[in-house]
Amino acid sequence: MNTNSIKIKHLKNTLPVIGLIAVLCFSCNKKQSVTTDAQTGRDAVPVEFTEDRNLPTDSEIANTIETELMIQDGIAAESLKVASQDGIITLEGTVKSILARERAIEISKSFKGVRGVINDLTVKTLDLDDETLKRNVTRSLVMDPTTESYEVEVEATDGHVTLTGKVDSWHEKRLATDIAQGVNGVVSIDNNIYFDYAKTRSDEEIRDDVVSALNWDIRVDDALIDVVVENSEVTLNGIVGSASEKSQAEVNAWVAGVEAVNIDGLEVERWARDEDLRDDKYVERSDEQIREAVKDAFLYDARLNAYGIEVEVNNGEVILSGIVDNLKSKNVASMNAENVIGVWKVNNEMKVNSTEFPPEERIKSNIEEALSYNAYVEEFQIDVDYQDGTAILSGTVNSNFEKYTAEDVASKVFGVQKIENDINVAVSTIPYVYDYHYFHYYPYEYNRAPATDNLAESDAEIEENISKQIWWSPFIDSEDVNVSVDNGIATLSGTVDSWKEYQQAEINAFDGGAIVVNNNLEITRLNM
Repeated sequence: MNTNSIKIKHLKNTLPVIGLIAVLCFSCNKKQSVTTDAQTGRDAVPVEFTEDRNLPTDSEIANTIETELMIQDGIAAESLKVASQDGIITLEGTVKSILARERAIEISKSFKGVRGVINDLTVKTLDLDDETLKRNVTRSLVMDPTTESYEVEVEATDGHVTLTGKVDSWHEKRLATDIAQGVNGVVSIDNNIYFDYAKTRSDEEIRDDVVSALNWDIRVDDALIDVVVENSEVTLNGIVGSASEKSQAEVNAWVAGVEAVNIDGLEVERWARDEDLRDDKYVERSDEQIREAVKDAFLYDARLNAYGIEVEVNNGEVILSGIVDNLKSKNVASMNAENVIGVWKVNNEMKVNSTEFPPEERIKSNIEEALSYNAYVEEFQIDVDYQDGTAILSGTVNSNFEKYTAEDVASKVFGVQKIENDINVAVSTIPYVYDYHYFHYYPYEYNRAPATDNLAESDAEIEENISKQIWWSPFIDSEDVNVSVDNGIATLSGTVDSWKEYQQAEINAFDGGAIVVNNNLEITRLNM
């Protein structure tokens, strides 16, 4: 991260807002919310916030998303068509893989004004026999360190894959789907895996955990979310500010003991991004509270063995140590910690180690096999070497997206402790932000390709592109961010509410074409 300064203004603590319920005032230009004390049931002083009248039209939303999807690497949709009605996006066209389809959906959710996405994208079928596809999916599950012990059976018919078996949680079931989606030739997945918790938990315990998970996740403004649990089934009602938040809220609701999650009553309204509704999110939290929240986040990620990770927190800086058996888990741990309220920096000192690594030739062979299955990189000739725990990747691909996808695939292979990514990118591209920690719902994370001196556009064009990226983001108030560009170097100034928004603005700047970003944004609220 190219950063000149990080400035955090400490504001006065605010009292928690409990059980915030939105009441729409249709006769005026303002919305009104009423806070209800959970103990007394009495209404507190109403909080007013002004409706955002600067929302894009359906036509503007559809045109912008369609343009973005056409230029984004990793999608390559044919005859792509995007329609929007009242902020509900419909995607039509043909894509090469399920990964491309999911990527298109998640990118579409990350635009201002989008309330939901209807997927009518068709995945191309390949001339791949059923037995080969079955073997490839099975091998991918076996080779992944987190799913190798799963009791999962695979069947394949004309590209349609069915998964059956038993795991311990919804998150493990979801992970099996994600791994199968990455296999080239898979058109659809019917996940019939059964999960059974080790013990039964009360509805009250479950609700407390869901409320806590929502409150600690920096990606979700939870002030207007009501959580109801009955017979181990969670129902989320209320309002969030973006389609991405709605998806993440669903993930947060799958805590231990949950049998089903219903988010039909969770509506997306842009005005829910109002600052007054985030006061409860940014009240001061101690290092010990942050530490416990980070540990809880690890518990619900199927890619991690949370009991092997040590967590320390010093003034909001998280220090991770301990031993994991694969590089992907180490990377994922950093991401999960960054998404916790109150965390402004993560220092990952974890080691990738095991006394039972396979022989080097076997590890090298496993990396090559994993790359050959992946829907994004299987068509390229990527050379693999492996020495003393380090995987060395070389060859040529068409984009930075494919380069870092190959790195992500290699990071999952048991025995890989470090990666040297020497893959050449044939097509000259601007720096590209790629989420190589990608799991399910969030389209971006904080990693990018190295900068290039090849400027594709003028400074004025880059500045305009960055401003558009920030304006379209549902996570940032664009009027609070100033952008200037000099010789491809972008400087961001102004204010944002949180560390995550600070990072998101920088990501937007790289997406807009900057080769270097000097991020001078001030964070006006504690991430607590």
